Amino acid sequence: MFRNLFGIAAVLSMTFPVVAGEGFLWDLRWVPFAICVLYMGDLAGAICGLILISYRFSLGGITASLTVLSVAIIIFYLFQFYRRYFPQFSKPKKYIKNTTAAVMTFFIVLSAIWIESPSICNRSCISCFNSIPFICH
Repeated sequence: MFRNLFGIAAVLSMTFPVVAGEGFLWDLRWVPFAICVLYMGDLAGAICGLILISYRFSLGGITASLTVLSVAIIIFYLFQFYRRYFPQFSKPKKYIKNTTAAVMTFFIVLSAIWIESPSICNRSCISCFNSIPFICH
């Protein structure tokens, strides 16, 4: 039940992204996916990932869909490994580990986009960092 809700949350975040800069979209599809894998386990994460990937393929664009597929697999296994050690961390360490995982996810996605198309990644990175006021201003 909840795994479907996390999948629907990922789909909704893809459907209603936040536009930042010139053509750069912030969609938070990886947040419900990572939470689902981390807190609900492998089966729930796999179902959420399948919903997320299926929706991306339904939008079209084979290259982008394959990129999402590869990123989903990497994040799934990364968080599956991370999940084994997560319960034993103290609360402050969980915050640090989650922040680290978020940054890693961001760079995994950017790396996948760069492998797919370096010119898109260069434009996206510039738009991305220009949309964050405390970095550029």
